[in-house]
Amino acid sequence: MTSGPQEPPAGGSFPGPPGPPPPPYRGPPLTGGPPPSTTVPRAAEWWKRLVAFMIDSLITAVVGFFVGFFVGIALYSATLQPTPEQQSQAETLLSLLGVILSVLYFTLMEGSRGQTLGKMALHIRVVHEKTGGPIGFGRALGRNLLRFVSALPCFLGYLWALWDPKRQTWHDKIVDTLVVPTDLDIERPTPVGY
Repeated sequence: MTSGPQEPPAGGSFPGPPGPPPPPYRGPPLTGGPPPSTTVPRAAEWWKRLVAFMIDSLITAVVGFFVGFFVGIALYSATLQPTPEQQSQAETLLSLLGVILSVLYFTLMEGSRGQTLGKMALHIRVVHEKTGGPIGFGRALGRNLLRFVSALPCFLGYLWALWDPKRQTWHDKIVDTLVVPTDLDIERPTPVGY
């Protein structure tokens, strides 16, 4: 054995240092929800959306009437002869209360079930455009607060669903939602004996 410097092996030089280690295996991504759908679901018909909205508007109007009636009694019983200013303030308060009740109704129903009572009656529901799943409360709130965008220029945003390939209104497009028939996700059992 020699204790001096080693000579390079025959054919050239010493081998280089080893390369970097391979990256660690991270596994599949954790999405926290169902995998994205690869197909676009069939959109609900526009007239069904309109009729469902009319049913829901009737429901919120009736509830709003009774809430407003009792709130009005409470406000007016405090003073027997309200001034015009007090009357105007009460009307503004009742109108604001009606808007809040309506937004809460649509947000809670669509955020939790994907359907309002009107949509249930017409067998349609709101889903997330990319996943086909529930939209959740945040997206439902955004969708319902943005309805004014669809209503502003002569309801053009609502009419947009008539010629849009996915039948989306403007507020649907902004928050990535679709309104679809409920029969798309119902698995019907095969009757016994068939």
